[in-house]
Amino acid sequence: MSDLKELLDGIAAQAPRYDVLDGIRARRRRRTLRLRVAGSGAGAAAFAAVAVLLAVHLGVHPKPDPATPTPSASATSSPAPKPVLSTCEVRQLPVPRGYPPKSVLTAGDPTGRFLAGRAYPGDGRPRLLIWDDGRVRAIREPGADAGFEAIAADGTAVVTAFEGDTKAAWLYRDGRMTRLAGADPIIAAVNTAGVIVGMSGGRPVVWRPPYGAPQPLSTAGGVPVDPTSIAEDGTIAGVLRDSAVGPVREPNEDLPTAHDQAVLLLPDGTERVLELPEEIDDRPLKGVRGVQLGDGFVTALLYAGSSTDTVVRLARWELGTFQLRLQRMPHGGNLLGADGWTVGAEGLGNVLVSPSGTVALPNLPGASDDPYDRPNFRAISADGRTVGGYVTMPGEGVLVVAVRWRCG
Repeated sequence: MSDLKELLDGIAAQAPRYDVLDGIRARRRRRTLRLRVAGSGAGAAAFAAVAVLLAVHLGVHPKPDPATPTPSASATSSPAPKPVLSTCEVRQLPVPRGYPPKSVLTAGDPTGRFLAGRAYPGDGRPRLLIWDDGRVRAIREPGADAGFEAIAADGTAVVTAFEGDTKAAWLYRDGRMTRLAGADPIIAAVNTAGVIVGMSGGRPVVWRPPYGAPQPLSTAGGVPVDPTSIAEDGTIAGVLRDSAVGPVREPNEDLPTAHDQAVLLLPDGTERVLELPEEIDDRPLKGVRGVQLGDGFVTALLYAGSSTDTVVRLARWELGTFQLRLQRMPHGGNLLGADGWTVGAEGLGNVLVSPSGTVALPNLPGASDDPYDRPNFRAISADGRTVGGYVTMPGEGVLVVAVRWRCG
C-alpha cells in the first residue's frame, strides 16, 4: 500500500494550503457570482461541475464514467490499474463446533483477511466471532449486546457493549480487552496502531494509546469534524458539518447554508478540504457521507437535491490527475470500500460496482428469495475482492447467517 503521508507531502508543495472556513466562503462567493451573472442575462458563468482535490495526492486511474466527464489536469504518475473483477462466489462462514447456525457479520478489515461478527449460542458460551481468512474463533464479550464495530488489518478491533444501561467501548488486541474511557461511544474506524476515531458524548473524538480520556477531534481552527476513516499513518478522513459552524454568508446574500465538506486531518496537524461540485444533475449538493481513505483513492458518497428528489453519486478523487470523478450508485448502495467499491441492487439481483464495471453478487444457495430479504452488506475490502455480510434463511422465526463473497 502507498505511504499516505508521503503522497500527501508530495503534493502539498504543488498546491496551496486550504483553510476550511475560507473554502466555504470562497464557494459562497462563486455561487453568488454565478447567480448574478445568470440573472443579468449576460450569459452563464463558466463553472466546472467538478473540482480538483487540493493538496492531496491519492488514487489510481479508474476507467472514466462516460456519463460524468471531468476536466483533465496534468498527471504526475500513472500507477498500474487495479485488476478487473469478473465473478464472485459466496459461502456461508462457519461458526464454532456445536454452535447454532445463526450469526451476523458486522465489520471487516481493509485487506479482506479479517471479518468480525457475532453468534447466538444462548447458553453462556462466547458470542463474539472473528474469521481469519475464513477460520473462526470465539471471543467472550465484555458486556451485554456486544458487537464488533471496526477491525484493522492486523486483527485489532473495537467492541461496544452495555454495562447495565451504560454503553461502553473496548479495544480488542492480542487476545485482551481494554476498556475505553468516554460516554455513549460510536466507533468509526481503527488502525493497526490502535488509534480509534468516533464519537463520545455526542462529540467527535480520537482515542490514542495508552487510552486515557478521548481527545476532541477538530480542525486546526477548532471546528469539530465527524470522523469516518483513519489511515495507517494516522491521517483521518471526516465530514465538516455546517451545523458546527453555522451559516457562512456574504453581505446581502440570501442563500441556504453551504453543504457539508469532506476533510482530511493530516498527522502534522494541518487539514485539507476536498473540493466538491456545487450541483449534481442540476440539483444543489446537500451532503457528504462515508469519506474513505484507500490505497488508490479518496472516496465519498455525495447527496444532492431535496428529500423528495435526491440523487446519490460515488465521488472518487484519483492520484496523478487530481480529478474528481462521479459514478452512479446502484439502488440502495450506501457502503463504500476504501478504493471506491460499493454494493447494491440492480434489478432483482445484487452487484459489486467497481471502477471498471459491475459484478453480480450471487445469493447464498437456499437463502430467502424474497426481495425484501436482500443481503445485508457490512464490509468491502479495499481491493474489492472480499465482501462480507449476512443473509436471511427461510423458515420459522428469523434465521440469519454470516457470509463472505470472494471475487476475482
